[in-house]
Amino acid sequence: MIDMLDVYLEKKYYYPGDEVRGSLVLNMYRDAVAKNGVIKMSYIYLGYDPMRNIIYKKEYLDWKYEFIKKEKLNKGVYTYEFKFNLPEEIPPSYRGRYIEGVLKYEASVEIPPYPRIAKKGEIYIVSKTSEKVREKVVSGGGADINFTLIFNDPLIGFKELKGVLILHEARNVNRVTIEACINEWIGYTHLKLFKHRYSISRCLARKNYVIRGLATRQLRFTIDLGKPFRGTYVYTSPYFDENIRIMPLLRIIFHRAGRPPKEYEIPFHWYVHGETEAIETYIDKEVKVYMDTVSRDVLRYFEEYDEGDAMDIYLYLTKKGLSISIEEINKILNDLLDREILEISRDDPILRKYRIRL
Repeated sequence: MIDMLDVYLEKKYYYPGDEVRGSLVLNMYRDAVAKNGVIKMSYIYLGYDPMRNIIYKKEYLDWKYEFIKKEKLNKGVYTYEFKFNLPEEIPPSYRGRYIEGVLKYEASVEIPPYPRIAKKGEIYIVSKTSEKVREKVVSGGGADINFTLIFNDPLIGFKELKGVLILHEARNVNRVTIEACINEWIGYTHLKLFKHRYSISRCLARKNYVIRGLATRQLRFTIDLGKPFRGTYVYTSPYFDENIRIMPLLRIIFHRAGRPPKEYEIPFHWYVHGETEAIETYIDKEVKVYMDTVSRDVLRYFEEYDEGDAMDIYLYLTKKGLSISIEEINKILNDLLDREILEISRDDPILRKYRIRL
């Protein structure tokens, strides 16, 4: 058996200026001399160019605590407490393609004759917000495409982003894509003369809507941001300074027959960890009313037809002028199954068939 070292923290997310409290637990399986026991925490913001060369670097924290110099320890478990305060000006954590800024820690101790024992980890910094959730109204476009977008802002936590896209004019538009993305922007000066910048957007989730016919059309959308991250990607809060920008945005793409797509980007505020006053906004009410309407039309489908799958219902609703995704239809069907209103008539591996429960 080998000796073990662990790091325990009170929490994983911290605000700027918070006190970080934790403990180091050293489990000794034998009597031995331990030396050079130390825990280090560093927070460095790095910016990269497309070739992964570092073009921006700023240090916000370099903290060190020595918990063992050189000491004879008997077999047993030893606990060492530590605490320190984060700087008030520390930025929120982020790790993307061009920008990386995460508070990293490493605890280590030497217990000869074995190699150095080390434990590494990360802490995430989030920004505070005192904003109340409100409806944000944005108008855009021109002669061929003209729209109004209404959505809740800011978004607090890993939640659903709800909104309404009102199309006043959409000539030759046959499909609309709504994406929730994170835009990262980094600027730097080359040879103290030229200002360069790199910018990239990472799409987290999207919804597609088919446009049939042309009239004033309202597209109510719900984008689930509950589990958008994969791999080592980290996002916590929006952030701006003269060299770094991390901003969530809604990208609306109008796909046009025989012409290039037209894109519009609308920023919004998203804090994955925080609190705000819980209120029901106009958008919440509109989406709820709309989904109730869709649920009634789904049941109306089963009054007209003996059975059907999600694609059958999608085509039925589209003909009635309702814009909804297959994913949302499946949620409604599962809800009706849970309420024992529907039952499965045929469990096809590709498209499950449903019917009214007898």
